Amino acid sequence: MKLKLLLILLLIFVVSINGFSYNLPSDKLKHIAISFSMSLFLQPYVGYPENLFITLGLGVGKEVYDFFSKTGHADFADLIADLYGAVLSVRELSNCANKRLCIGIVWVF
Repeated sequence: MKLKLLLILLLIFVVSINGFSYNLPSDKLKHIAISFSMSLFLQPYVGYPENLFITLGLGVGKEVYDFFSKTGHADFADLIADLYGAVLSVRELSNCANKRLCIGIVWVF
């Protein structure tokens, strides 16, 4: 079930970025990396649904800021990238027995 959800999110992400482009823009990679990191940081403190809501809430807040300020460009694909990064983090650590050790290993790499 989780794998299906992840694949569907990945498909939506790829389709939403300039058609079927496989070369991810650096902005989308930054969104994935930052959301992955935030979600990873939150793992020991909050549960699964709260982790996603907090991470996505921060992503939505950033897009709202970009929309109202003239310094950035609000983009729906950025939210998909945020969601993908958060889900990827949760999925990577869901089967780990020692969460703190796994988080440390992921942070190193």
